[in-house]
Amino acid sequence: SLYPQISGPGAALPTEWRIRGRVRKAIVVTGAVDFGDVSVLEPGPHSRRVEVRCLPPVRSLSAACDPEYGTVEVLPPQQPSDPGRLGVSLSKGLPLGRFDFNVRLTPELLDGALLPVQTVRVTGRIVNDVQVIPPEVALGLLRLGMPAEESILLRSRTGQPFLVESAESPMDGVSVTLSRQEGGAVTIRLHVDPKSTGATSGTVGFRVVSGGESTVVPLRFSYVGLESAGSGPAADSASSADQVRVVDDQGSALWQQ
Repeated sequence: SLYPQISGPGAALPTEWRIRGRVRKAIVVTGAVDFGDVSVLEPGPHSRRVEVRCLPPVRSLSAACDPEYGTVEVLPPQQPSDPGRLGVSLSKGLPLGRFDFNVRLTPELLDGALLPVQTVRVTGRIVNDVQVIPPEVALGLLRLGMPAEESILLRSRTGQPFLVESAESPMDGVSVTLSRQEGGAVTIRLHVDPKSTGATSGTVGFRVVSGGESTVVPLRFSYVGLESAGSGPAADSASSADQVRVVDDQGSALWQQ
């Protein structure tokens, strides 16, 4: 205490005191709760655990979140000096796309007082089971009349077999060849015949059936079209949307609109 030093004989009391310090959070969470990519067909439960440590002594630590996204629980430490665990489990049937929600932690002190709620962010993404590898293909510089090919892979994240029903692109000069299918993987060759000059990008949508569900998996591609040697101005880019013709290795049509 500073009182004896300022209250003795001849002590002069200052007219101003400057007090410094830092207010710390009552709960320290080690690590982020990020589920990454979760396949829509991947069997659950999908759970993550992170360490939580309460700085002041607490009687209890409660956790809650929106039940639409998941459930949470707090596992107490096995030893007084050990951290506890926060467990987060996702709800079944989350839609495709990103999810982002908060877990609310409320510590109760030994005297029954409740400290302010502290939030922990939970993130991730529900994705199609079938993925395109790579998801985007850069074909570089292409001269008109000089087609380019690239091999891509359709793969099941869970190793399940699937069926490629069709492929569609809104651009002329695009076709795909189904080279090989082995269980949960399909090798495909992308064939692009450039029809315009300049920076060009497009997509091919593969309609696949996996786990009884039909969905479209996109592949993005891009190139820079150049005029062919000795030719005049390049033809205008076609604007009509055509169905892609899928052929096998021998050139026989597998399907055609």
